[in-house]
Amino acid sequence: MIVKLILHAVRNVAMSLTQIVTPVFFVACACGIIMTLPSVQDLPPLYLNLSRFHVVVVPYLLPDGTQLPGQLQRLADSYRDVIVSQVRHS
Repeated sequence: MIVKLILHAVRNVAMSLTQIVTPVFFVACACGIIMTLPSVQDLPPLYLNLSRFHVVVVPYLLPDGTQLPGQLQRLADSYRDVIVSQVRHS
């Protein structure tokens, strides 16, 4: 099989060179493009807070006297505490 491959390569030099040179060419082009592009810089972190808003409105309303289940009540309280602290700081 190796002898057959060598004979075939010798007979078809142009095809063999094309099969060898094409991947090398594309790898060289890719390396050149990567090296010439500007580098990517890390963006500054985005801080999520409500200080940019004048009035904080929470679009959720419960009728008076309605009680939430335990975990849901704790979650609602934590959100309320965050909003109240944001309003106090602004």
